[in-house]
Amino acid sequence: MKLIFTLIILIFLVTFSVSTEVIYLNNGNTINGKILEDTDAKITIMTDAGKLTLPKNIVAKVESSSDSLNLKLEAETCIAQKDIPTAIAKYDEYLKQNSNDETAKQKRSELVNNLITNLCVNAENLLSSNEFEKAITEYENVLASQQAPITKELINQRLSIAYSKLAHQQFDTVKFNAAKDSCQKAINYDNTNIDSKKLLAKIYLKENNSQLALPLLEEVVQMAPEDELKLDLAECYLDCEDDEKAYPLLENLKDSINVDNKLVREMLKDIHYNRYLSLSEENKHNEALEEYLKYFDYSLKNSEIYEECANVYKNAGMSDKYIELIKMAEDAKLKETRIAQDPKQKIIIRSSSAEKTDSSDTDVKYSRVKTKRKGVSSRSGASGKSGSSGSSGSG
Repeated sequence: MKLIFTLIILIFLVTFSVSTEVIYLNNGNTINGKILEDTDAKITIMTDAGKLTLPKNIVAKVESSSDSLNLKLEAETCIAQKDIPTAIAKYDEYLKQNSNDETAKQKRSELVNNLITNLCVNAENLLSSNEFEKAITEYENVLASQQAPITKELINQRLSIAYSKLAHQQFDTVKFNAAKDSCQKAINYDNTNIDSKKLLAKIYLKENNSQLALPLLEEVVQMAPEDELKLDLAECYLDCEDDEKAYPLLENLKDSINVDNKLVREMLKDIHYNRYLSLSEENKHNEALEEYLKYFDYSLKNSEIYEECANVYKNAGMSDKYIELIKMAEDAKLKETRIAQDPKQKIIIRSSSAEKTDSSDTDVKYSRVKTKRKGVSSRSGASGKSGSSGSSGSG
């Protein structure tokens, strides 16, 4: 009986493959089937779900798809023969050509789940119970007994998940070296494991090792362009003194609700100041002025920064603006002197400063990545940069 069924399927494949098509609709959807009638007004198709008639004006084009449909039918034949690994492989080939076929995706997913459950029941139970090391041992034992490439690939993916979960457990218990090792094993089993690459990059950042974190973050941001990952990548670029790669990332993030905008603006401020210094050294004073003014916009205004800005205008040959900024610097200095001489104002200032320190973790996060760039000794000092570097800017 089984042989007869298989022969019927094979005969059907030969006859049906000759005239099966893919119908592309104007909305981007596709329909697979055998065309029964095709007129100027309508097109009638025999599909897996039955006969379907469509207005011709919603059809974009029709292409022969006998090969792809054969793959789907061959998969069904393999299921009837209980050759599940080959059926999954056939569905994979079919879905490469028919990625919108949700029914095929669902069928493939069911086959995978059933295969893994049957082969790895003990490992799956251990994984669900958070006994990751025992689950890994079970998966590896099953893997050693398998020959079919698709089965090995599926078990490799489960091993990668198990190692990734183990890595998070080790990270949470501050076993960073063990977590790094588990992340690497997870990636070795499945190079598309984004979760492990994120965690490994996070560990490298905690160790202030931007050189190792950078390639991981570049890859992960391509696969999962999340704002927090982009910010981490920008910090790595800054630490590696590659401002020009960091800048577009930060420009896109400065208004994001998913990251610390104050941190992003401090970084942008830092980049503009370093550009200003480089251009000043090259005696490109007009270009240096443009960069300084962008830095100026992000800066807290005080007498020192007004004075520095005045000198930048002077170097660019703009004497009127120089005089204007010197006057603003003198006015600011008078206000600062009055505040310094008023005990009540001193108390207010000290209180305000303490509240700022307690209420913001920006400095802590910003100093996570060190910098050797000109004008700034460390990221945690970026916000106080103008006072310490004013003389270098005005000289």
